[in-house]
Amino acid sequence: MNRLKLILRKLAALDGSSHHLSLSFAIGVLVGFSPFLGLHTAIALSLCFLTGLNKPALMIGTFLNMPWIIPLYYSFSTWLGILIIDMPGIGLPTGIGFQDVVSAEFLKWIASQ
Repeated sequence: MNRLKLILRKLAALDGSSHHLSLSFAIGVLVGFSPFLGLHTAIALSLCFLTGLNKPALMIGTFLNMPWIIPLYYSFSTWLGILIIDMPGIGLPTGIGFQDVVSAEFLKWIASQ
């Protein structure tokens, strides 16, 4: 348990200037948006060692947009977009809530569109 606390303290200690931290985070977000699915972590770690950027900030930025949240993100944004623009011809069931958005049936509906 003490080892876990030590690791968490090291991760929470973000050393460096605000410019250095924000640059590390921004590059992490850029890596997260790269099309090389599955290689995000390897790319981020390589950049950390090659450039000396802040590792925790870069990794947090990278993990904000990882492949496992992409289906939820796109299904929620599609649902929200349909509600905002009220497109005719798209058969969105009435009374749909957020829990319905994350269901497998809704994801199948998204794929069929």
